[in-house]
Amino acid sequence: TDFACMCAASARKMVQRSAAMAVPKPIGKPTPIAHAALDLEATVDRSLKITDAVEAVFRNRSAPDSLITGFCLVGAPGFQLRLLLACGSVKIACALAIFLSLFTHGEFSPPCDEPPDGWPVPERDSIAYEWKLCCGSEWMLGATSSAFFAGGLIGSFSGGVLADKFGRRPIVLFGMMLNVASIVMAAFAPNVVVYAACRFLTGAINMAVIQANYVLAMEWVPAGWNAVLSGFLFTCSAAGELLVVPLALLVGLLPWGGWRALTALGGAACALPLAYLSHTLFESPRWRHTRGDVEGACSALVFVARWNGDHAIAEGLLEKGLQTNVQQSAKEPGREGSPEAGNGQGRTPFAQVLWKCELWAMGFLWFTAALVYYGISLAASVLSQGMPLSASASLSALSEVPSALLAACLLERPKCGRRISTTMLYLVGGCCCVLMTVVSSDLAPSMAVAGKLFVTAAFDGIYVYAGEVFDTSVRGTALGLCSCIARIGSVIAPSITVLMSPDAVMLLFGTLSLLSAVVCRTSLPETATFIKDRDPKARDTKPPSPKATSTVVMRTRSLRAGGAPASSTQYGRFMEVAEE
Repeated sequence: TDFACMCAASARKMVQRSAAMAVPKPIGKPTPIAHAALDLEATVDRSLKITDAVEAVFRNRSAPDSLITGFCLVGAPGFQLRLLLACGSVKIACALAIFLSLFTHGEFSPPCDEPPDGWPVPERDSIAYEWKLCCGSEWMLGATSSAFFAGGLIGSFSGGVLADKFGRRPIVLFGMMLNVASIVMAAFAPNVVVYAACRFLTGAINMAVIQANYVLAMEWVPAGWNAVLSGFLFTCSAAGELLVVPLALLVGLLPWGGWRALTALGGAACALPLAYLSHTLFESPRWRHTRGDVEGACSALVFVARWNGDHAIAEGLLEKGLQTNVQQSAKEPGREGSPEAGNGQGRTPFAQVLWKCELWAMGFLWFTAALVYYGISLAASVLSQGMPLSASASLSALSEVPSALLAACLLERPKCGRRISTTMLYLVGGCCCVLMTVVSSDLAPSMAVAGKLFVTAAFDGIYVYAGEVFDTSVRGTALGLCSCIARIGSVIAPSITVLMSPDAVMLLFGTLSLLSAVVCRTSLPETATFIKDRDPKARDTKPPSPKATSTVVMRTRSLRAGGAPASSTQYGRFMEVAEE
């Protein structure tokens, strides 16, 4: 029995080495052959997993050498570079739509004891001045902001479900069209009710596009690029926020400039990416494969390989083909669609993801990040009352870049990984929020900025973390649910900052951040196993323990005692233990 075990492991390694010499390296490794000692037919399955095929087409599997080159997408092949730049332009347009309200809403505080005809004219036109949202009607100005986040609550969930059902590309393209239409409609709103309805529609469409765009970009790159890609997209978001400032200054120089002109100009700017998105955005091959279109996914990858000039990889894909969902499920027990998938088998993506405890743990992390991020941002605006609005908005946008760099730096460290990095960011951010309640008033602003920096970095990181925790079949739905929970935090953040004292608010934010660190460390798995798989220095070189050897012998004897294995799943498990 021991001899049969060693022969099975040796045969698999020999097939892997010979295949690696016969085909280009990025093509991946073949699956194990069945050994006669296990009474299985000796067959060689040369088809590829969809993950290995995507990485082979990308060529550069490992993470970039530095964060700066990674954020500039240095090393990405030509086709993927065009697609990622298109996704970045979508992110810029969505951020521009979000932060237009910084200059269009405004605040108007006239002397209420005087008649409206005698009220002074403000320097900057806004909806608060045009519709007289003052003197007891200030809540209507806040309701317009809440309408946008309430729409984002709906769009976060529905966008993920629609992206899993109809694909990522249609949601991005049609969503961008509807987003531009809703912004232009808001520019011609006759009253505040219609304007709030348009902002609600913009928020719903915007969040749906953001989710589908992020998932589409992530599914075209290897796992080693996830953290860098997330940082690149968040940097694009900061660029979109920063772009609002020159647009507002330009409109302010025009004689007919006002909030309506700025809104219409912002809608026109959001329409610019539509000129090239139709021929630069391609549907995710992972989504095609998950939906059962194996031939379509393989054809798309072959087209991309040939477009990049990798004809050897294209020929290898045509020769090998892709594994079907049944083949991959049999070799990866415990995943959706496998015989041991458990409670989620046969259910819709929404029902499958609801069974996962990781969803609720990740949702709590998203809720805390959104609540603390928007809450501290509202509190930080009070600290910058003496600054011009353009300078304050620029500073807020530029502060996002160090957070993205910090998140990407920690997530890509092999010793930290995803779970430890996210835990550290929440832990340090929570400590800064708690310490703000006990330090002097001179250090309070610094602690607030530090807390926002680390929590924003955690917010950047959990996008990558959540995308790797959930499988492709439910990834869009899971990210939509997490974002939906985050929108709840963003909706109640303004009320918390108004109803509670600053010290109580920061203490609440710090407590939730520390609790999120505990939940992340104890309830979520580590997903950065690709670092050990691809980095020879990070591999475990310890010899197999006697316990592992005895496990192989016991499993082999149990298989022999019961005859041949009943399924390939049992054989796959045996081969995994034999390799260990």
